[in-house]
Amino acid sequence: MALEISNNGHVYEARHWGLSVSYPAPTYSAVKGIFESILWIQAVEIIPIKIEICTPVVYHGYNTNYGGPLRKSAVIQSGGSFQLLASALINPCYRLYAEIRRNPRTNGVMSERTKTWQSKTTSPEHAYQEMFNRRLKRGQCFSIPS
Repeated sequence: MALEISNNGHVYEARHWGLSVSYPAPTYSAVKGIFESILWIQAVEIIPIKIEICTPVVYHGYNTNYGGPLRKSAVIQSGGSFQLLASALINPCYRLYAEIRRNPRTNGVMSERTKTWQSKTTSPEHAYQEMFNRRLKRGQCFSIPS
């Protein structure tokens, strides 16, 4: 199973020494979350296997002054702000690949809806892929990742 994603800019964040630096590609958990945000079914497990970087990796540094309530008390009292230094990706594009497998962690404990769904198919993996592709084509999603 595969899909391609792109955006004007993004940060797959790695925080080091107060800096926000982006990884050059999405992490394993981010890829899993992207696939599951389109369609999540309890009986099926998504296993990310490969990421292709489709555009050159280009970073853009930026600074911003944060003046919100999450600053230290002393900084708030002095009226100061927190300067955030960050590095983001510009125009990233990735092709993501994943395998679909029956979820071994259900141990037979599934919702009634999942049991009904499984009883109507002989190949949950194939059924999942067909449902996933339909949802992708329609622009539907199960949840919106943050």
